[in-house]
Amino acid sequence: MNKLWILGLGPGHKDYILPIVKKKLREADIVVGGKRHLESVETSAIKRKLDIPLYKTIDYLKDNYKNNQIAVIVSGDTGFFSMLDLLKTHFKNEELETYPGISSLQYMFSKLNKSYKNAYIGSVHGREIDFKSIANYKIIGLLTDKIMTPEKIRGKLNELNLKGKIFVGENLSYENEKIGEYNINSIINDEYSSLSVVVIEIE
Repeated sequence: MNKLWILGLGPGHKDYILPIVKKKLREADIVVGGKRHLESVETSAIKRKLDIPLYKTIDYLKDNYKNNQIAVIVSGDTGFFSMLDLLKTHFKNEELETYPGISSLQYMFSKLNKSYKNAYIGSVHGREIDFKSIANYKIIGLLTDKIMTPEKIRGKLNELNLKGKIFVGENLSYENEKIGEYNINSIINDEYSSLSVVVIEIE
C-alpha cells in the first residue's frame, strides 16, 4: 500500500534539495505543495496546489493517496515547523513516510560558521515567544514573519538591556542572498522579507 510522502525541500535553491528527495519527486504520481514550492521542483508528476482552507487538501490526500503515490512538499526541514504535525493529526504514523531537508536555520548557521549545539532554536512565524526566557541563551536562531520582523526582535532584546549581535539572512541559498550583521542596540533600517532568518549572539 502507498504511503503519503512528506518531502523537505531545504532552504530554497534546488542545489540544497537532498538526492533522496529528488528521487522521490521523480517517483511520485502527484506532488502537492504551495505555488512557490511547486514552481521550484523538477518532476513529471501532476502538480496540485494546496487548498485554502487546508482541510480541503487533507480530504484530497485521504481520498487519493492509496491509489496514487502522493508527495507533499514543504520548505526547509520536515521536522521544523512544517506541515508534518498537521498531517500526523489526520493520518496514522504507518501511513506516512518522511524525508528530511536542510532547514533555513541550519543553512544560516553554516554561512556564519557557527554551531547551534547549545542554541535556542524557534520561530516567531505566526506565534509568540517569551523573549525574557530565551535571553538566557548565548545564541538564538529564529524564523521571522511580516509582523515579528528582525527589527522588532532586535527591539525586544534591546528592551531587556541585552548586548550582542543580530545576524539577519534573507533569500538564503539564492543568488540574491543577503546576510547582515547588526548591533542589538542599534536600529536596523533595512526592510527584510517576511521569511527572514535571524541568529542572535548574546554577550
